[in-house]
Amino acid sequence: MPILYCRIGYMKYYKGQQIGVDEIRDGGSYNEKNIGHEVYNFENYDGKYYGYVQHKGNMNIEYYGANKSDKYADGITIVWIARKRKNENVIVGWYENARLFRKIQKIPETVLDKRDDKSKCEFFISTDKAVLVSENKRTFVINKKFHNTWRNPKNEKLPNGKYLNDEVLEYIKNYDSERNDFISKISSDNIEGKEKDVLVKARVNQSVFREKLLKKYNNQCCLCQLSIPDLLVASHIKPWSVSDSNEKIDVNNGLLLCANHDKLFDKGLISFDENGNIIISSKLSNMDKILSNIQNDNKIELDYNMNNFMKYHRRYIFKK
Repeated sequence: MPILYCRIGYMKYYKGQQIGVDEIRDGGSYNEKNIGHEVYNFENYDGKYYGYVQHKGNMNIEYYGANKSDKYADGITIVWIARKRKNENVIVGWYENARLFRKIQKIPETVLDKRDDKSKCEFFISTDKAVLVSENKRTFVINKKFHNTWRNPKNEKLPNGKYLNDEVLEYIKNYDSERNDFISKISSDNIEGKEKDVLVKARVNQSVFREKLLKKYNNQCCLCQLSIPDLLVASHIKPWSVSDSNEKIDVNNGLLLCANHDKLFDKGLISFDENGNIIISSKLSNMDKILSNIQNDNKIELDYNMNNFMKYHRRYIFKK
């Protein structure tokens, strides 16, 4: 499987520069006076990721089987590397089965509209599957000196005698199996005397996500303060189905809500503004509000990190 190593500036989340929260550092001389376009490399846009790496001129996609007339090459593993600390470059994430463009591309307008910083509008690489390694798990060190992109054509050996590309692919394979969003199990159930295959899917780490929210909100609905644990739901602000592997378990992407308010939030009948004030859909009548136990002056605590997810909810889930 072809690999391209790309060196970028270091961030926690790569979902936009957030002053005091997630600022880009290192990444070469360009980032000393400018902010690289890679700050959005792991932002999910309706299942698509757009990756940037600084590169002079066009990409030589012929190395990956493309013809001279082709605009892009497909099926490439992109390994993103950044300097975590002095003399320690680590793998921060990767794109699987990615498309590498010969010429730098402009971010689609529909995507750019969703970015706070619209000046970050270029990319070389796109994919449907990206994995960002949690910061405390960024332990795969690659200290090889190279320009911002490197093919490693000789598949260099590591001190342990193993080949780097092979070790990286093995690392990706194992990490992916550990962090897979779903566990699928095929079983045979005897229903009405007939054998039937049943596909069972379970959300991994959902229980951990719930425990974090229970602790954060002191075992109470953050909207109405109902305190019966069995009636409280760990609700994702940005839906699970469109969240990446890190967003799915990010406590900032969650609210602890009673079953009633969880359903209203999930269906987009309520949301919250940047100050945590409730926004109520026009689809709810005054009687609906009374019966649903919501009032126009309801409010929740909403910090800066949560606001990034709530912005998504207001834009795509909330029904005005």
